[in-house]
Amino acid sequence: MKRDVDIVIVGAGMSGLSLAACLQNQPYKICLLEKHLPAVLQGHEDVRPISLSYTSQQLLQTLGLWQTLAFSASAIEAVHISQQNQFGAVRINAEAIRLPVLGYVLPYCELQKSLYQWVVNLPNVEIVPIQNLQSVSTAKNNCQIQFVSKNQIETITCRLIIGADGAHSAVRELSGIDAEEKSVEQVAMTATVSLNRNSTTTAYERFSTLGTFAILPGEVKQCGLVWTMPVSQWAAVEAYSAQDYCRVLQETFGYRLGRILEVTRTGSYRLDRIISQRQQQPGLILIGNAAHTFLPLAAQSLNLSLRDIALLAELIVSDQLDAYETKRQSDQKNIMRLTEVAHIWQKIPILKATKMLGFLAAELLPGLEQWVAKLGVGHGGYVPKLMRGLKLTPTGLGEWSHVTQFSASTTEQTSRAETHFAMDHSLPN
Repeated sequence: MKRDVDIVIVGAGMSGLSLAACLQNQPYKICLLEKHLPAVLQGHEDVRPISLSYTSQQLLQTLGLWQTLAFSASAIEAVHISQQNQFGAVRINAEAIRLPVLGYVLPYCELQKSLYQWVVNLPNVEIVPIQNLQSVSTAKNNCQIQFVSKNQIETITCRLIIGADGAHSAVRELSGIDAEEKSVEQVAMTATVSLNRNSTTTAYERFSTLGTFAILPGEVKQCGLVWTMPVSQWAAVEAYSAQDYCRVLQETFGYRLGRILEVTRTGSYRLDRIISQRQQQPGLILIGNAAHTFLPLAAQSLNLSLRDIALLAELIVSDQLDAYETKRQSDQKNIMRLTEVAHIWQKIPILKATKMLGFLAAELLPGLEQWVAKLGVGHGGYVPKLMRGLKLTPTGLGEWSHVTQFSASTTEQTSRAETHFAMDHSLPN
């Protein structure tokens, strides 16, 4: 079976869904290929806390999704970064950079569910369940992708292919693009922490000999925890009792959070650093973890990807796609430097004194503190239109657009996608 569309997005994870949402109301016919029904629709809710920067929240508001998400979101008005048993700290406040908030915290599953339900109802997007990819051929405005769906080989021709299929991207591999892989020997554990008093609107990042602890504002008398540690330490931490978790957190943070009553683990995952050698070639763009996967310092990985995606949508609509990789280099490199420096600090104890000097310098030099704050909220460079509340207006479409919609009603498409995923989920990958 063959078909012809404008854009094929491979991967219906956070990045693929976000790009499809950014291209809503645009005259493009889009196919979204995915191997698995999102876990949240299978009854497996991932409740780990994620931190959205101010510009990420503005993007979701512009797209029309924030009204629903706001009910499960907690505001971050300040960030406090410090080293246990050392002097000095970096304090970042929204007021200092003239913003109402630095960002928001919400459960991963809420964002994933809202994005999926939004995209599956877009008339210009069709979600196609697949078993595996067979081949990818790209050239400017002339691409072809072949895959297996329902035990049959299908082919789609299109103008652009987007690889949003994760760190071990099949699109990247089939396109002959190498990636630099580096094991950082780290594990991140997520948890919900119950307190004896209301959670504040301050997020904490605290370095210690046991790893890096991030505390994120949450519901009444609750907060989120992301604990990043060496792999060698994970077996011992995993075996902790409930009392052990409470004790370690209380010793790490003192009583600035109040008294810690309970720590409920919500998940854990291995961390790797995978950087694609190229993110763009004629007819192909890599986004999300397919483009760059690195340590989740202050949740910058997700927010960086959303900035990539917002600009990509803008350049597609304005017919300036060739400039994408160049325009995103500076922001990506700045965030990667921050995460790499934090990782090195954790591995080499002799650098702790240097780190404290850095914290003190940030306290004494308001300009440095504001630069870090602006970088974190997404104001470190050009801010894409969708992150400033502006709609995208197509220009220079030429032969790019089909100006057509898929024939199925939104109800039919939702039902069809879920039925196909249910049929294909048990098939071999």
